[in-house]
Amino acid sequence: YRWAGLDPANGNPMGYLNGAVSNNWAAITGNQASLTDDMRYIGTQFPLFSGSMGNEISYKAFTISARVSFKFNYYFKRESINYSTLMQTLSGHSDYHNRWQVSGDEKNTSIPSFSYPLNSARDAFYNSSEILVEKGDHIRLQYVNISYSFNPQKTPFKKLQLYGVVNNLGIIWRANKQNLDPEFPGIRPSISYSIGTNISF
Repeated sequence: YRWAGLDPANGNPMGYLNGAVSNNWAAITGNQASLTDDMRYIGTQFPLFSGSMGNEISYKAFTISARVSFKFNYYFKRESINYSTLMQTLSGHSDYHNRWQVSGDEKNTSIPSFSYPLNSARDAFYNSSEILVEKGDHIRLQYVNISYSFNPQKTPFKKLQLYGVVNNLGIIWRANKQNLDPEFPGIRPSISYSIGTNISF
């Protein structure tokens, strides 16, 4: 839904209904909203360009390899506060702390005020509005692998290699300004470490 900002009087989210600014959220999220006047097409949620590339460097018995992936030209919707969910499950979002509280806050935040009684249509409009859409373009360092190969003449094996791998090292660059991971907008993936051996008899 198109976003018209927060009402400076009460912090209510505002959208458009038949081309006019409105806070009739039930009508906007129902079947009265116009595709051309009240909604906005931003782009695809699937990357139009994606790929990966890696490199390997060896020096004597040591080998280091790494892989970088990229996804470009797509969008994702970030998570935010849903007051109905907050009151029903006591599970909220950190955006709550940055919500509108007094007149003038609308200049610095797009997070609606807490309003009671709850209005599910109000939450539905805000959580489906264009204000929560971000560019998903990013470049990610997928893994780094370091290995050491022993001289086969000094072992009883044809090949003996020890290796260590670090996965999910994180994003090198992202287009969104919220410091979010487009593939994990809620919880950041944890870095994983593993060690192992390759043995050939």
